Amino acid sequence: MTKYRYSQYLNEDSVKKIFREYKIASISKQTGINKSTLKNYKYERIPYKLMPVGILKELTKVSRARKKDKKKWKLKIYLNG
Repeated sequence: MTKYRYSQYLNEDSVKKIFREYKIASISKQTGINKSTLKNYKYERIPYKLMPVGILKELTKVSRARKKDKKKWKLKIYLNG
């Protein structure tokens, strides 16, 4: 009998949240995904539903690492006013 491994990946809203909270350069360095590719998804030049599973898998790893070690990531600070 074949055993299958199922993985849960981020949904569209979770991917958008990562792009809002962290710098593209930090994500690129952590994942090895080109900054230009990440920018295409961040600014929705390419629809999220067309994102390859490999990129989604790496962004899911980023999300999990973020939850474990928030100090590793440089947060963007938005000032109101």
